[in-house]
Amino acid sequence: MAIEGLRCKEVCSLSWADCDGYTLIVRSGKGGKSRFLMIADVTRALLDAWAAESRRRWGDDAPLFPGRDGVLTERQAGRIVRGRGRAIGVDLSPHPLRATAISEWLASGAQLHEAQRQAGHASPSTTEQYAVIKPPSASSKSRIGRKPPRSIASLDVG
Repeated sequence: MAIEGLRCKEVCSLSWADCDGYTLIVRSGKGGKSRFLMIADVTRALLDAWAAESRRRWGDDAPLFPGRDGVLTERQAGRIVRGRGRAIGVDLSPHPLRATAISEWLASGAQLHEAQRQAGHASPSTTEQYAVIKPPSASSKSRIGRKPPRSIASLDVG
């Protein structure tokens, strides 16, 4: 979510068959749309580390991120993300991770239409909303979506 900008639902629905090491096929995008995404080097390294363990335990046809009863649910993914955030003292949830990725693409000079395609947005105006990063309010002490992406990339995902 934090690197590839995937929606929680999209992450939960991925299987090993959707990943060839260089691209992801997102088959369950919003509105039933599918898209291909290039995988960032850091994502590839994390997937390579996870692949051997995952395939050994659940097989090649398994979901990329199995849950308790097979497929990881959005609720389970949210609990995992919030738990990882608590472990490092950050208020964290899935959508701010996605928002951070999209904001960072735009801040790094990605063209609006490129970020729109990567994010799976139907309208450029939706993607444009992520171009403006608002300062944290007093009520949101440390939302991960407003921190520099380097803090996300350094999270221990193991």
